[in-house]
Amino acid sequence: MNEEIRMFARIGHFHNDTLLEIAIDSFLKFEKLIVEKEVLKSKGHIIHDEFIIYNEEDKINEIENLLLKESIKTVIFLSSFLESYFFEFSAVALGQQYTEKHIEKLDLASKIMLIPRLVTGNEIDNSQHFWG
Repeated sequence: MNEEIRMFARIGHFHNDTLLEIAIDSFLKFEKLIVEKEVLKSKGHIIHDEFIIYNEEDKINEIENLLLKESIKTVIFLSSFLESYFFEFSAVALGQQYTEKHIEKLDLASKIMLIPRLVTGNEIDNSQHFWG
């Protein structure tokens, strides 16, 4: 297969879009669950031995478990999306062989810092809070 056609097919592959969609769906579920949890907490509580016990304690605990699951899904699938996106970007811009030999083994943060610099000559500002 022609290398240009192969690269175009890879960029258009469903994985990038699917990974991002799952991350977004999980984040939206997370946001809804936060609101639902706050509504349940607003229904009242008692204080027993310095611990707050909510009227809807069982439902709140279930929601907290779901929040944990959705946050994990969001982080994992967004990281997978970014990993895939930056690998594909590098393969198209720098070449498949170069990417596989030099870039593929790097961790995600290094790829995000290195690939744009190699391709565009500009660095990403890593002083932002999300890098911490």
